Parts: sequence; structure tokens; C-alpha cells
Amino acid sequence: MLWKSAVTLEDHRALKSWRLELRRRSSGRHSEILEFESLERSHGVVVKRISDHVPPDEAEAVVVREFESLRSLRTQLPPQLLGTVPKPLMVLRSSTALVLEALSGRPLNIILKREANTLVGPLRRTRMLSLGQLAGQWLKELHQATSRKTSRHDSSEFLAMLDSRLARCRTAGMADDLIEATKRVLSEASHRIEGQPLPAAARQGDFIPQNILVDGDQLRVVDFENFCQNDSIYQDVATFVAYVEALSAVPYYSQRALHKLGQGFLRAYGVAGNEFPLKLYLARAIVWLISELTIEKAFLYAQRRLRLLQGQLQSVCAELQAELQYD
Repeated sequence: MLWKSAVTLEDHRALKSWRLELRRRSSGRHSEILEFESLERSHGVVVKRISDHVPPDEAEAVVVREFESLRSLRTQLPPQLLGTVPKPLMVLRSSTALVLEALSGRPLNIILKREANTLVGPLRRTRMLSLGQLAGQWLKELHQATSRKTSRHDSSEFLAMLDSRLARCRTAGMADDLIEATKRVLSEASHRIEGQPLPAAARQGDFIPQNILVDGDQLRVVDFENFCQNDSIYQDVATFVAYVEALSAVPYYSQRALHKLGQGFLRAYGVAGNEFPLKLYLARAIVWLISELTIEKAFLYAQRRLRLLQGQLQSVCAELQAELQYD
């Protein structure tokens, strides 16, 4: 993947007075994250830049949308949550980059690698329960602060998003018969709750461990690229649960430790985990994870992850099918 090698002259002018020094560089699915220390500001600065393979117009729309989403969200948050989401500072259009005030904390996915593996994970179950509770409480408070009138489940909208992701699943190597079976079960399940009122709030959009920062007993969240002002609360909940369950199927991780993480999350958020709508959204979240696999890179790892995710998807679909038959 190619990245712009340096901030342009125009962007240097915009940031020059802050006297920035680059401290860390990392990359995401289609972006590069540059973390700076400022010699003039009390907080660090993060520059999120969209990679070169994304068309310029689309890349600019992405950073502008996230900037506006964060600015709008921060007007809705209570004081105790304001410091837990990034403060947007500016958009650098020529570099398709978003400038944010840095947040402190260690990414949860890094913590899980160190503390939820098979070697030490069984000894960190209390710690995992606590981390899950932090994540669940934060998401609950976000949804409470941005609560909307209940929205009625719209199968056409739900299934349209599912279809677009299933098309990408085929590219990722998912078998055609499983794609068709998944589509059939989720279509039937979605139509079962057609028009049913579902609790709604703002959607964070990518509530996974990589975007969750832990600083002591404080939790902060980044990456609001897929933020939405109004969506079913099950979307964010299912995204986190699906990701944690996918990790638990990887031999490197302790299933018992990650079970505690998920248990703490659901308990703090206030859902049992077996609600029919949540299972429906969970299945779609797993489809989303499969659709993001890049088989060309790390082929053996991607193939193994594909098998694990397909197994999880089949399991959730079987639970949905059983409830449909029971009806």
C-alpha cells in the first residue's frame, strides 16, 4: 500500500506554529495514523490520512464526514464523555487528512495480546471482566446521551447492507453455498422483526478493541469514520461481541479470558446477549468481519481466520434458525 510520503507544504504552513515532532506512525485498513508531540500545545496531535489507493474525492469526503461527525457528536455529549472522544481540529483537504487532538491510553487490542493469551489469560480473568465492563459502560453512556425515539426495523435497509457485504465475502473466499444459506436465514430472521421497534441512538460505527484506548480506569474511543446519528443500538453492541468472539476462536487467545471480557461488556451495557435482534445483528457483524479479510496478504492466516469466522457465522445462523422454527 502506498502512502503520501510527507505532509504537503500547504499542510506544513497550517501546522507550523504548533511545532510538531513525529513520535509514531501506524496504519489501518485504508489510512495512516501520524502521532505528533506539540511543543506549543498542551495536547499531542494526531493526523489521520487516507491512503493513496482511495480516489481523492472519496478520500476527502471521508475525512470531512468524520470531522463533522465528531463536531456534531461533541455537542450532544455530557461533560464526563467529552474527554473520551477526539476533538477535531482541522481538515487538510490537499492531503485528505484529518487533524485531531490526541487522546491518552493503550489500545485494547494490544492489552488483549499481552494479557488475554493462553499463557497468562487464565490468570487475568478479573482484569478482563473489568475491561469489558469499562467498554460496556462507555457504550451505554454514549447511547443514553444520544438516545433517539425507537426506530422500526427495516428489512430492506438491513438486507441491502447485508447483500453488499456478502458480495465482498465471495471475494474473500467464502463458499457460495454458505453465502446463500446465510442470506436465506438472515432474510427470514429480519422479516420476522419487520417493523418492530428497536432502541436507537448514535452509532460509533467501529466499536472494536483497536479503537478503544484504556488509561487506568478510564476509557476513550477513536475512529468515528462510520459514525451515524441514528441507528439501532444493536449495531455497536454486535460489532464488539462479534470481534471478541472471533478472537476467542484463535488458538493464541484464552477463551476463558475473552469470555469474561464479553460477559463484563454485556453486563455493563445491560443486555443478556441472547436477544433475537442482537443475534441478527451479530450474524451481520460476522459477515462484515469476513468481508474485510484480504486473502492475498498472509494467505495461510487469512484462510484460517476465514474458517473460524465461517464456523461462528454458521453457529449464530443455526441459533436463529432454531428460533424461527420454534415460532
